Amino acid sequence: LKTALVVRVGRDSDGQAVIQHLRSEQVDTRLVQHDSGMNTGLSFLVVETKTNEHVALVDYGANDHLTLSRQVIQKNPQWWYVSSLSTKRWPQLVRQLTKTKALLAWNPGSTQLQGYRQMKPFLKKTELLLLNKDEATELSARTTLTPQQYGSRIVIVTDGRHGAKAYIGGRVLSVKPTMHTAKDTTGAGDAFGSSVVAGLIK
Repeated sequence: LKTALVVRVGRDSDGQAVIQHLRSEQVDTRLVQHDSGMNTGLSFLVVETKTNEHVALVDYGANDHLTLSRQVIQKNPQWWYVSSLSTKRWPQLVRQLTKTKALLAWNPGSTQLQGYRQMKPFLKKTELLLLNKDEATELSARTTLTPQQYGSRIVIVTDGRHGAKAYIGGRVLSVKPTMHTAKDTTGAGDAFGSSVVAGLIK
């Protein structure tokens, strides 16, 4: 698969390290944005050693100022994969993506879940909505809706070591993990979500 990343980093050593790593993984970095006034985002992880579950404390840094230029939109990919957007301008960014012909896979973050009214118009335009169990519980509590009623064509809810469920129309599909002892859960949600998208593309 040909992949490119749209992200904003600072003009600092961390930003350069991010770009170098992406290039080493054959990810197109030509759409990476550089911010002279902000540092590259930073995460601090607190890990529970028995289960390797973690809590991430995040400073999004330059990524709070992410924009979508005409150059990005005109790339016209098969899919957009959107993870947590920290910027207050997130509705504008998602609206831009839903106006393209590409399919949208969306893993909304806390900023989106707290603003369901802003989020609602985009759910029916989302091909694949990805949530963990806590996020799905929060969204259902705010809306009194079940995953089947969110409006997206496919809704997948992950539940750590217990596996995941996919809601497609009136069907519910369940899958169990092949191993129960996680070595490292950092990025597991996005790794799972992007793998699902890769599977749908193939």
